Amino acid sequence: MGTHFFSPANVMQLLENVRTSKSSTKTLATGMAPRLHAGHVEAMGKLISKKAIMVGNCDGFVGNRMLAPYAGEAKMVLEEGASIEQVDAAAQKFGSMAMGPMALGDLVGLELFWKQRKAAGDMKKQTKTYYGPYELTDWLCEQGRFGLKTPDPKIKANGRGVFIHRGRSKEVDPEVVAKLDEVRKAKGMTPRAVSDEEICERLFFSMINEGFKILEEGYVARSSDIDLAYIYGYGFPPAKGGPMFYAENYAGFKKILERVKYYNEQERFTKNSNYLPIDYFEPSKLLEACAAKEGTKVFPGQMLIDVVLADFRKKSSDGVGVLTMNSPPVNSLGTSLVTSFKRFVLYLFWGSGKGKSDRDYRQRLDVLGWVASFKLLKTAQCPSLLRDAIVEAIRFAMMVAMGEAEMRPSTASCLG
Repeated sequence: MGTHFFSPANVMQLLENVRTSKSSTKTLATGMAPRLHAGHVEAMGKLISKKAIMVGNCDGFVGNRMLAPYAGEAKMVLEEGASIEQVDAAAQKFGSMAMGPMALGDLVGLELFWKQRKAAGDMKKQTKTYYGPYELTDWLCEQGRFGLKTPDPKIKANGRGVFIHRGRSKEVDPEVVAKLDEVRKAKGMTPRAVSDEEICERLFFSMINEGFKILEEGYVARSSDIDLAYIYGYGFPPAKGGPMFYAENYAGFKKILERVKYYNEQERFTKNSNYLPIDYFEPSKLLEACAAKEGTKVFPGQMLIDVVLADFRKKSSDGVGVLTMNSPPVNSLGTSLVTSFKRFVLYLFWGSGKGKSDRDYRQRLDVLGWVASFKLLKTAQCPSLLRDAIVEAIRFAMMVAMGEAEMRPSTASCLG
């Protein structure tokens, strides 16, 4: 199992655990489970105080693969006429993003993607991720200006990249503005007015569309894993729940699909001869399916994205789902305990909660060894919180099961 930390690693809470076709279930459990009951071994992510998600092995994994269209579109709107300040301000205005794409580049280090692109020079075009026009970034990196990590004593700056950083303040480097004008002229581009709305649509809708493709291709189990990655790794506003939650509950699938199709017709990426005809606005089939089912009612705690996704991952037409658990105590559950659990879940969904204390609920959940998985349960004040948490637990288990390429019935318990 691979691990992907995020820069700066001492600050960023996100950790991507990367599974491969040869990863054992024990290894994956060690990386992801809150606690392995057999040896009481703390899971790796929790042990180092990270928010871990399990991802498949694709270029950029999940976070950076979705960042590619976001960063690429930011650079493209700059070349088309937007200013650096406008791009970052528009992104921050979008639900109070922690910072814009240009400031984010200075924070993590401009040289990261620059070195990645240089190292990938001999890779096949199919395996490359396009992070947008690179002339400006190359120029900055060749000057040794990587952002916050590269101070410039000559101008009394404690960091220099797209911005000149002095203490907690920053300003756009005038030399960067001049270089941007030079790049535009070299490409024969006439600057035009770009609206904040267009900037936000191109940055965020391209990112969301890529997220749908990642789900569709099976590189992540469920939509909330993507949301977790972007809240803890990229400064997406928690108030909007992450990019996939935002797509379903704020923007709407139909609107996103409509705008994605609009930008797709412009075919900007296909003009780059160094890459295959890549267009991050080519609509995802999963997005199209979600748009067709927009408004469909789902159970509390479910996302319509995940319900529609299940149709993409069906392995048979008999409508039977297989739940695989890697917890030995849960795998050895007897029939009576399973029946009791089913009744308990039904009571949580539809019961009144009368006469049941919070301690009662936590104790009964602890029998299954799941209480340690959800910190919320340890501090829950009422049955409604527990009900939401157990719905999330079941949904998580089912999404993981449906996303598995290989089932192991001998180590699984069927919960009916």
